[in-house]
Amino acid sequence: MTPNKPKGLAKIWREVKRLFHQVLYYSYRRGRVPHNYRAVLQRLKKKRPLHVLFIVHDCTKWNAQSVYDELEKDPIFTVQVVVVPGFPNEDGTFDTDSIEKDYLFFQHRNMNVSYGIDFDTKKTIAPQIFSPDIVFFQEKLSMHTCGEGYTPWRISKYALTCYIPYGVMAVAICQWQYNQKFHLALWRYFCETPLHLEMAKKYMDNKGANVVATGYPKMDSYFDGTNTFDDSVWKLPKKEHPHVKRLIWAPHWTLREGLTTSLSTFPEYHRKMFEFTRDRRDIEVILKPHPNLKRECIKRGVLSQLEIDDYLAAWSNLPNGSVMEEGNYMDMFKSSDAIILDSISFIIEYLPTGKPLCFLCKNKDILSTNFNEYGQIAVNQLYEAHSWEDVLHFVDDVVLRGNDPLCERRNHFLSDVLSWTNKPASENILEHLKKQIS
Repeated sequence: MTPNKPKGLAKIWREVKRLFHQVLYYSYRRGRVPHNYRAVLQRLKKKRPLHVLFIVHDCTKWNAQSVYDELEKDPIFTVQVVVVPGFPNEDGTFDTDSIEKDYLFFQHRNMNVSYGIDFDTKKTIAPQIFSPDIVFFQEKLSMHTCGEGYTPWRISKYALTCYIPYGVMAVAICQWQYNQKFHLALWRYFCETPLHLEMAKKYMDNKGANVVATGYPKMDSYFDGTNTFDDSVWKLPKKEHPHVKRLIWAPHWTLREGLTTSLSTFPEYHRKMFEFTRDRRDIEVILKPHPNLKRECIKRGVLSQLEIDDYLAAWSNLPNGSVMEEGNYMDMFKSSDAIILDSISFIIEYLPTGKPLCFLCKNKDILSTNFNEYGQIAVNQLYEAHSWEDVLHFVDDVVLRGNDPLCERRNHFLSDVLSWTNKPASENILEHLKKQIS
């Protein structure tokens, strides 16, 4: 039996580790990152094919389908998705229920997907086991849930690290969005627009040296030049119900002030939205909740586990209502007539449809005080709802009667701000990677 370390030595060892990580942290903050990317790049220039790994811990936040597809078509690359679990238990192990859903999501799309967890020990498998040359992070949450092995500073020892934010950065929390240790340690941060690149240069301690503006991959479907879409997600076919308007309700998860601005109006509107949909026959509504909303409702006491499960089931049982929790929702956007939301990224992702948007305002100043430079431009294209009467006016007057005075303004935003690149983001990312490894 191995004796325990003396308490005094253990305390000294903890202090040494703390000081080491503090020195390492400030090295990142000053932009002097002790990574190995130069050596990795030299190795990759001599290697073919290059194995690209996408680390995913929540399929509802999957944001890189077009990038995966683009890389898969190129013989220089092989691609693989590794699904990892969500938040750990107190003993460091993970529940495996949610990871099954994520695995099936990719398997049903005939993608190369593997588990990133050992089901016997219920602990994550180090990404190095999959022999990646390039690693894409879904979001920086994986480093907190899966451990140090899933951090860019660890992976930089053997692979290039890349990041695509799972949502468009529009809210005013720029230090959190750009200047964390995670961002500074990346090889490449692929951002949405030149304006986002300017914000990175402004807020990052390394002046955005590792940031490249490529466009946002989720919006690549708008580049196909057609208005085709799969509208099977809707219950009422247009041919049989031509006068029924299709609405999306997208509530955000931020139920309290904290790291992010509290945007969610779900507690105020969830009953009204359900009853409104249930009692109308001239509309169909899809509830598209933020992936974190259910967990936050339970955590904050808005609804219990049973209550929110019953609520979502009731939505799904409506003849003109349903719930969509999957990450591939662009066809739903294209085939809808309008969206009601208090979420952030959906503002930008929905605007290219040309359809009207109504923002549910938690307080009167929320649109003027809580968005960054890019978000301030985007929110000028929205209808605002400060009461339930404003919601009803939006549906009845703007959507059903077609009185849409902001239509022209949205079209200008689309041409002047969103259409800055004439190529999909996936093509821009592929070109950048090939240029760097050639």
